[in-house]
Amino acid sequence: MTGKLQQLKILLPLAALLIGAVVWGLYFTHQYDLDRGLNVSDGIEAIELAQVARRVAEGRGLTTGFIRPVSLRFNPDYLDHPELTHPPVYILVLAGAFRLFAARDFTVVAASIVFFWAAVPWLWFWGRKLFDDLTAGLAVLLYCLNPIFLRLSINGSPLPFIAFLLFTLLYFLYRSRPDSLFFPAAAGAVIGLAYLTRYSCGLWLFPAGLLLAADGRKHRVRRIVLLAGTAFLVALPWLIRNWVVAGGPFFTLDGFKPSMFSEPRPGYILWRGFSGRSLTVPQRGYFVFKKFLLGLRDSYARVLLLTGNFAGVFAVVSALYRFPDRKFDRLKYAFFGMLVLECGYLSLFRPAGQGTAVFIPFAGLLAAAFFLHLLFRLRGRRAALSRAGLALFFLLLVSIPISDKLGPRTFPRLRLYSIENIREVAAAVPPGEILVTDVPWAVAWYGDVPALWLPFQLEDYEEIRIYREPAVAGLFLTPFYGGAFFEPGEITAEWIRVYDTGWVPGGWGLPYRTVLPDDHYYISRLPFSDGGEGS
Repeated sequence: MTGKLQQLKILLPLAALLIGAVVWGLYFTHQYDLDRGLNVSDGIEAIELAQVARRVAEGRGLTTGFIRPVSLRFNPDYLDHPELTHPPVYILVLAGAFRLFAARDFTVVAASIVFFWAAVPWLWFWGRKLFDDLTAGLAVLLYCLNPIFLRLSINGSPLPFIAFLLFTLLYFLYRSRPDSLFFPAAAGAVIGLAYLTRYSCGLWLFPAGLLLAADGRKHRVRRIVLLAGTAFLVALPWLIRNWVVAGGPFFTLDGFKPSMFSEPRPGYILWRGFSGRSLTVPQRGYFVFKKFLLGLRDSYARVLLLTGNFAGVFAVVSALYRFPDRKFDRLKYAFFGMLVLECGYLSLFRPAGQGTAVFIPFAGLLAAAFFLHLLFRLRGRRAALSRAGLALFFLLLVSIPISDKLGPRTFPRLRLYSIENIREVAAAVPPGEILVTDVPWAVAWYGDVPALWLPFQLEDYEEIRIYREPAVAGLFLTPFYGGAFFEPGEITAEWIRVYDTGWVPGGWGLPYRTVLPDDHYYISRLPFSDGGEGS
């Protein structure tokens, strides 16, 4: 009987891995469209990173073709505009992939897929080291059934790479001992790399430091100094670069909204308050606190369903459970500390952000361990039957959210813009000139020409046109502006009028209007084609 039980413990994890591979294969087959590639809303961040990575791979440095109006405050250049939004590590990863393979949509997706599967050995390692084969197999299965990470894996997201860094950090923290020098330093290096991948990951330093502090008094200060010092040294070159380019070491223009610095998000209000006296305005503090609480409310469902399905409840409740391995128990609390800090960051700056998705793979491990702990506490004459029924019910509940994605799509992936139009317009842009557009990430990636994001109002563009004197080839406008991606307060009637009628102020020097397929419009300085008509 013992031999059969041992065989079952080995076969179940292998079966879980096989099922997971089949599920991912079905998901990819039916959800990813080679023709549309990253021409979907979930791919916007990926192609913004990709267009910078292509420039790096081609030797043009960390420059961007996607220029936000607000970034012109810090650097007026258009053709070699420095990247001021995203940190460099994942950009360098993509640049390396582009040097080995072609710079195209599927290369970006493939890089994300590689790191999606790189989490599986970590789950297997933690599950077997701390628990047993059954826990490892269930953790892998929960991960492969996760609807959020499956979607990220086919949309070129950098989050699987960050999740891999998180696993690496947790391993170094777990291996750290009071007399250890290498592992605290290695953990700090990983935090530095994570910060240079997504700025909010720098907050991981605080739970990691608390973990080392709670791990014993011997050499406590030395280990914390090693952790923080190594993280700072890894990030230092980028901090110096930001200081030189933008005037401040901790700098980012992250966010896709053109009105980002006028938005009433608490983080931006506080940012403006440090440079003036805005927080002294009556009831301003109350307003900031209220907005912060609303942001936390948005995080509630995200934390409760941390794994994107029913298993998330077990992950959260595992915070109250004492795991047999005391060091792993402390590691678990450090993990939840990172999650809390990320929710706070999102509440301040990006209530709709996906930052918590980074924690999904490790949360699945916690959910698997805690669920099996409860399952095997069942006693009685029919315990085996009850366990089988509960296990089946559990797997059914975690499978439901992904079940409708494993067959043929009812509707094709909705593309955002016409890549053919973008490439045709970009080919007509004279060297040294730029486009002003509502889809600058797509123009920079598919057209490989500099693109200025549509300023918030016509007066904003007028100011840029007069004082910056850019060589503007034209306005490229699509139905994307005014769509669901923009909030009503971010859409102005003036730009809608330009899109609907082709009218522009006479001093802009854009007399030609070309109607392109799919309701795309090109209002240009020079005639574009036979379809162009003088305004």
